[in-house]
Amino acid sequence: MKLTPELKERYFAAHWGQRVLIALDEDNDIYVVNASSMQPPIEDCYLELFDLADIADEDALEVWTIYGKCNLSSVKRSENGWWLFRDKASPEFVYDVDLTVKQGDFLRSRSYALPFEGIPVSELIKAGWLKIRKTPHQ
Repeated sequence: MKLTPELKERYFAAHWGQRVLIALDEDNDIYVVNASSMQPPIEDCYLELFDLADIADEDALEVWTIYGKCNLSSVKRSENGWWLFRDKASPEFVYDVDLTVKQGDFLRSRSYALPFEGIPVSELIKAGWLKIRKTPHQ
């Protein structure tokens, strides 16, 4: 998919109301994505979002509660830091990678970087639309 200014506008709009927009101006301030911050030139802006690999514990639990596959007793952290989830019908712990729309919406609302319209996060970073926030998620 071609990365166009219109696609960039839609990507930014997916984060409407969040304080994640960085303008490459003299101040490099962080702004809320809204109608006034979406004024041209958005070519000189990027979003600063969290890496999904750094998901906060409470956000991971919420994601899988939305999915309906776990409760607090069926979630654990592996040695390498990945979340493992137990399916209600299985005694085995599993790791799911497919997100539902509701899960994706929740993660996006918490300012996590997710693929957009089939474009991987790595490509969004390479295009300059996104940078990973280094500070911990609050």
